[in-house]
Amino acid sequence: MINSVNVVNVINGASFMFNDDNCPMQVWTMDVDMRGEDRERPLEHGLYETNTYYGRRIFHAEGQLLGDNAGAYMQRRLDLHNALIIPPRSAIRAPLRLDMQFDGIGPLLQSYCTLDGYPELPMAVPNYALTDYMVAFKSFDPVIYSATQRSAVLPAPTVTTGAPFPLVFPVDFSASSGSDGLATNSGNITTYPRAVITGPVTNPRLTNLDKNETLRFDGLILNGGDSVTVDFKQRVALSSAGGNFYGTITSDSSFWTLEPGDNTFRFTADRASAPSNVILYWHDAYML
Repeated sequence: MINSVNVVNVINGASFMFNDDNCPMQVWTMDVDMRGEDRERPLEHGLYETNTYYGRRIFHAEGQLLGDNAGAYMQRRLDLHNALIIPPRSAIRAPLRLDMQFDGIGPLLQSYCTLDGYPELPMAVPNYALTDYMVAFKSFDPVIYSATQRSAVLPAPTVTTGAPFPLVFPVDFSASSGSDGLATNSGNITTYPRAVITGPVTNPRLTNLDKNETLRFDGLILNGGDSVTVDFKQRVALSSAGGNFYGTITSDSSFWTLEPGDNTFRFTADRASAPSNVILYWHDAYML
């Protein structure tokens, strides 16, 4: 059951709380579209089987806007409209954030969205201190995320170099003992992490051991104090100095995800020393 919904305008900072004493909700729905690559069978009935994907998510709210008097009611209308203002030339595609609290789910959940049509908010006559409203929001990401950012830190892996004498062939000139950590996605659908790798380190690698998938760098050298931030969802790797390190990611790399539950990941490298580390950030993800 939905407990509260707060819409925040990320452009102008205005916000409006639904489902409180002055704006009770009678209806709250969340519908997700389904997408497919439907292709007809030209000489047969039906369609070829294809992959199915989640599409956009539509939030729909209905209720009443109340005020103790005409002045208070009008201010409530102005507050609601101020929170829903969308500048047409803004570069932000999802200018609204829904902060939602559900009974039975501990963390506050969030979704970035925009309006799906202008809200219906008629001016009631003669009871100008009470109006029915209907507002719909559209999110292009069907997944809802926890507002709490979680993280896990791994220290530099242990790397040894050199070879013992007398030589024994084949010669192993270096070895790396990975640094392992645990990332728990408490939601019920996969979520993409973000990693910040700090030097000194050469050719770092991040592996999801449960999925046997690795993100590898080849030709990347980070000095002490330098770092690279990898966004696994956007598939970008940006340096702390403003450079782009995407070209050093190998072609066989995977931008892996965190499955619901525990995920074990490993940090290895060709060379690394303290205070090098990696911090993995993520938000628990839900389909409701």
